[in-house]
Amino acid sequence: MLLTVTPNTAIDRILRVPRLVPNRTLRSQPAVISPAGKGVCASLVAAALGYPTVALGFVAGEDGRRFVAQLRQRGVHTDFVEVEGEMRWNVVILGEEDQTHTTITAEALRVRLEHICALHEKFAAHLSEARCVVLGGSVPAGVSPTLSAELVVEAKERGLPVVLDASGEVLRHGARAAPTWVKPNREELELLSGQPVHTLADALHAARRVHHMFGSNVLASLGAEGALAITATGAWRALPLPVPLANPAGAGDAMVAGLAMGLAKGWPLEESLRWAIAAASATVSFIGTAELTREAVLKLLPQVQILPL
Repeated sequence: MLLTVTPNTAIDRILRVPRLVPNRTLRSQPAVISPAGKGVCASLVAAALGYPTVALGFVAGEDGRRFVAQLRQRGVHTDFVEVEGEMRWNVVILGEEDQTHTTITAEALRVRLEHICALHEKFAAHLSEARCVVLGGSVPAGVSPTLSAELVVEAKERGLPVVLDASGEVLRHGARAAPTWVKPNREELELLSGQPVHTLADALHAARRVHHMFGSNVLASLGAEGALAITATGAWRALPLPVPLANPAGAGDAMVAGLAMGLAKGWPLEESLRWAIAAASATVSFIGTAELTREAVLKLLPQVQILPL
């Protein structure tokens, strides 16, 4: 079972316009509503691929109850902590003519100490059945950025592989706990390494530096340039696949889900990377956040190229 934790859950409202133009009234196609948050998205992808998963985190209000119902309808087992406030809404604006992707987010969850304690208890209770843990996203108001680091330590004490996909201070603290894998994008790679990343060579150097600094394996997602994987035994580049772009939101989360599923099943690294890249490539062709089908992933798998560096 894949266990995911998303402290700062969200709901994506996805609007499609020809082009995002400031100071204009724009007419959108009908909105698409999707559950969101990095760990949640990894669970959605794992469930679509047929792998059992349990999603934890914080939810609030009537929107939170609908959020949980949607996850369960899509095959995700849930055990969320109900908190105060309201669910965080993201407005995702897709410019279809120029392929732009703009996200506007607003914080709304209000978390108290007893909620954090409840999450720790639920996390500990599910570790006995987990085969891999994914810790994803930011933290809402009232939650320390050290939360993911604390959960990394708990999971590692049980001998479980842990994938951290976060940003900002949550990423900084979490990386210091030495998760099995970190999954930064270009900006997060710069944050962790302290180095600018403009070229593929820059990214490779920065990823190797992150591995040396924290002891974690690194899977760096680089958009149109594919991805880089760095471990103690080598480095690999996964080439991008030519797929139609509908919505890039959730591609990194799908990459995490493919990697985590491989770790849970004990696959060789290159096989896990193939599933990670195929899942990430498949999901960008769907409008909904972290949407895909197993059939779409299986169709792309033979096309994935993993090159040793």
